[in-house]
Amino acid sequence: MQVNQYNNSPQFKGSFLINYKKALPEMRNAFENVLGAHKGLIYDNYNGKEHQVMYVVKNSKDFDAANFIIKNELNFRYYPDVSTKQQFWIDKPQEVVDYIKKTKAKLIQRHNELGEYVAKYRENCRQIKDSHLSVVDKILGALHFNKDCGKKAKDCRAITTFTENGTGNKVFVSPKNKNGTFFVLVNPNNGYDKVCRYAFDEKGNLLKTFEPPNGIKLFKEKFNEAIRFKCNHDEK
Repeated sequence: MQVNQYNNSPQFKGSFLINYKKALPEMRNAFENVLGAHKGLIYDNYNGKEHQVMYVVKNSKDFDAANFIIKNELNFRYYPDVSTKQQFWIDKPQEVVDYIKKTKAKLIQRHNELGEYVAKYRENCRQIKDSHLSVVDKILGALHFNKDCGKKAKDCRAITTFTENGTGNKVFVSPKNKNGTFFVLVNPNNGYDKVCRYAFDEKGNLLKTFEPPNGIKLFKEKFNEAIRFKCNHDEK
């Protein structure tokens, strides 16, 4: 039995069991290309059955993978709650089999159900994103920045950056921490205005101003804690 291991990046958890018996020869490579470089754990001949491959992933290109499965009518089973979070051993695929049986893991195996599940997941993600950006807009307003006079971008750590047109002034907003607090750094693009550091609640209300010199270290700690909380929360 061949077992491969890959690293992951945060997005979508779950496991795909694909039966390639009736699929075209090139279908497996095509599906794995859709998953990208970080595929999680791959178990060939899963549960002793030829042509069956289990992909246990922490994260994957879920929308692309689901669309590929549906479009190509692959024989599949999808377990949304079985992921690398369970810390399966790469050389013990029976652990995956036993875990699914023991927990009676949620199973999706119809193409229309997979499409509906992913669509719902995508909508939830959109609502969460919109909710966060609305807080960012309120924070920008409290700081006297016009949200329509600049550009916003969010990176892989969920840090939102707003760059003001013309001045080049930047605002960095952390993801919220476990208490729902956002930490905000304002970095002027000149040599005379000072860098400012704040904490805001989920409604965009100012909670605290971090004054130098002692406040700089505390702010940095809180900002990084919020990032770690977000990453850990996404992996669950």
